[in-house]
Amino acid sequence: MENSEQIMKFCEKQRSISTAITNFIDWFMDSYSDEKPAERKILAQCVQQMFRKYYYSALDPEMMFTPANIVNTLYGREFGVGLMAVPFLQVVFKGKKIDKLQYHFRSFQIDNHPFSYDLEFLLDLAATGIQMESPGILFASEYSKLKKGIMIFDRHYINILCLISLEAGYIECQQAENNFIGMSTPKAGEFLKLGSEKKLQVIIEAAITLCSKKIIQTFPELQKEFSIERIAGFLRNPKSFERVIVSVYKKMGIDMKQIDWKLFTANFDEVWQSVGFNKENIIKLFWLQNMLGVYFFTPFGYYLQLIQPIYPDIYDLDIELDEILSEIDDFQTVRNKLFSMATEYDLTVLGEKLLVEGNKPRRERKIPSNIGDEEMLQAVLKSADYLEFFEEEELDLDDDGGLFSFPTDRLFETQSGSENGKGKIIQFPKKKANDSENSFNDQVFDFKVKVFYAKRIWRQIEIKGSQSLHDLHEAIFDSFGLEPDHLYAFYLSNKFWDKNTEYAHPAAESRPANRIKLNRLNLNIRQKIAYVYDFGDECRFEVELVAIHDELEKKVEYPREIKRNKPEKTVCDQCQSGKNSIEWYCNDHDCYLCDDCAQDTEHEKCYITKAIL
Repeated sequence: MENSEQIMKFCEKQRSISTAITNFIDWFMDSYSDEKPAERKILAQCVQQMFRKYYYSALDPEMMFTPANIVNTLYGREFGVGLMAVPFLQVVFKGKKIDKLQYHFRSFQIDNHPFSYDLEFLLDLAATGIQMESPGILFASEYSKLKKGIMIFDRHYINILCLISLEAGYIECQQAENNFIGMSTPKAGEFLKLGSEKKLQVIIEAAITLCSKKIIQTFPELQKEFSIERIAGFLRNPKSFERVIVSVYKKMGIDMKQIDWKLFTANFDEVWQSVGFNKENIIKLFWLQNMLGVYFFTPFGYYLQLIQPIYPDIYDLDIELDEILSEIDDFQTVRNKLFSMATEYDLTVLGEKLLVEGNKPRRERKIPSNIGDEEMLQAVLKSADYLEFFEEEELDLDDDGGLFSFPTDRLFETQSGSENGKGKIIQFPKKKANDSENSFNDQVFDFKVKVFYAKRIWRQIEIKGSQSLHDLHEAIFDSFGLEPDHLYAFYLSNKFWDKNTEYAHPAAESRPANRIKLNRLNLNIRQKIAYVYDFGDECRFEVELVAIHDELEKKVEYPREIKRNKPEKTVCDQCQSGKNSIEWYCNDHDCYLCDDCAQDTEHEKCYITKAIL
């Protein structure tokens, strides 16, 4: 598949793909047109990186469903599992102002890989010498030589091409009077003679070495975590990346477990310092995440298509613009803000072939085969309207306390074939509450509620669909024996402190949980909801919908607890007596205490919370 027109023709027919891309273009151009010339100049140099981040950001946070998932899935289904297509923007200027943004697709496969061709094109130019500010970094005046010959005209992409060429030994830099001259080496000729797969292997090795060098130069203490072998290892096995990051935080003196427990307590500054987040560590962490974005996620992701980064939040261009333009006088900082560390990533079909040699496919973010273009389109539409919906200061509530307009009543009113062509929203996956009003009131929702940090401790609770989130809170409160008189909140995205999906105690500054019924939430089977009780001590829970029953049991009072775990602790750790029941947990000594022992002077200054067994 080498014909770019054929690729474009196919992709434009896929409404989910074309809508996802044009949504970003329209959004950017609307914002761009409102800015002053100085701001426009900055944004014109950042738009490629903004689009890259959008391309890998979630459309549906629950499924980690991204535009990249859509493009690769539909293109692969049509043309074969070894083929991929990636959209890139073309910036068309009228004078000094962007006139329009267009997009084109490039096909990625081992025998036809754009990065290999671009590297060959660069080496050909370097045969007569190209001027560099520093080794591997071209002067802007040299960009025009590359403009028509590379897949994406962006300064970062050009720099990565040059740096990888330098690392592989295909270019050498000679000191000139006020700059450097990059010249192709005899080794470059050897590269041109290699086969397609071997060329990519050489590029990957150089990119890994470059990533390792750059990070270790800045953070010598992380030599073990970001060695060449370690980077190659977690490229092949993305799950191992999380363990590396935990190790990194530990070396920086940052205790992530304590952050989870103590975040949002009263003495904010003291808590952050106690877990290692002093000013120095915050700056170091920012630069580490930035360097991973610059040398790991973007090169191996967007440029080589070996991995697919995943940013879990729905991309908000307005927030991104505010972040960028807040540092308008410092272009380097502006650009750095666009490179952030993705929370996770997955292998692509090319990554499986080139990194794990196709032996053990490990991709985990595949879209089910029964979900097609139309269903994917609805995810794009839902995402586009999601941000607009939650930006409204006031939400209209219907007579029953439900959200009158979200999502189907306002955002997706029209059916397929209607004037705007958006179609009716298709929720996925799995079973949902029945849509008929009568069956709403007859349904029973079965939730399994686990202590977030000790999931062996759980309760199973049944509650009617006609009851509210506040009723569910009271059931959890009673079932776990929590201390009274504290605020609480539910987060439908399963992300703690996500204001966009928060329903909370009526006294909190949020959407009230007592005004929304469960059967209005359009929940999925196996959907998880984050629940936090007591904003100070922050008791966290995972609430999972495990079943929906269509009929109420007669003479049963809902909500009710139907099952619970068997307690592992039955006696006080200190007095070892079964006479007094366990009531407290000492976080400092990691022990369970009866009320008498909790009063001992030994625990006078300890952090003690209610025991949950």
